Amino acid sequence: MAESTAINGTFFWDGKPNGILINEGKVLGDQASHVWRGYPQSVIYMTKQGEVKIKRINLAAEIILESQWAIGGLGIVTPYGYSPISEGFSGVYSDVLRTTNKTFMGYKKDENLIYLCIRPNSSHDRIIDSVNNLKLDFAISLDGGGSSSLKINDKVIVSGDGRKVNNYITIK
Repeated sequence: MAESTAINGTFFWDGKPNGILINEGKVLGDQASHVWRGYPQSVIYMTKQGEVKIKRINLAAEIILESQWAIGGLGIVTPYGYSPISEGFSGVYSDVLRTTNKTFMGYKKDENLIYLCIRPNSSHDRIIDSVNNLKLDFAISLDGGGSSSLKINDKVIVSGDGRKVNNYITIK
């Protein structure tokens, strides 16, 4: 049996993905977390040609024809800046900005590598510092807090708070 490496994925609500989520061309989460309030979401995705991109979108339909996979989150280092308010993470929805365990992923073009990271007990400013220290070209924050979980080579490194996590990013 092959060893498994995984990290928790995008936000979820009521047992379903609450954000853009595409796997092997199949849409699992069809809209941005706050599209119902008029806000797009930052999405990292890989094209069918193998190029990794980031784009702020409302619906999976905007990228489905070119995407092999995609995952939405809160853009933390992007070509269009860091603005939680512009993605709907304000008011009662700003809880994702609190200091807690933070899960994030980013891409480094010159290495052609995707980074999957958890930073314990952190603010968004601290994960932005981490992204900058890693020299990532762009990054998104994924579901954090009690959902933060990481398994490397079948060994649990971070276990979250025991809640059922709706989706994971796995390494093949």
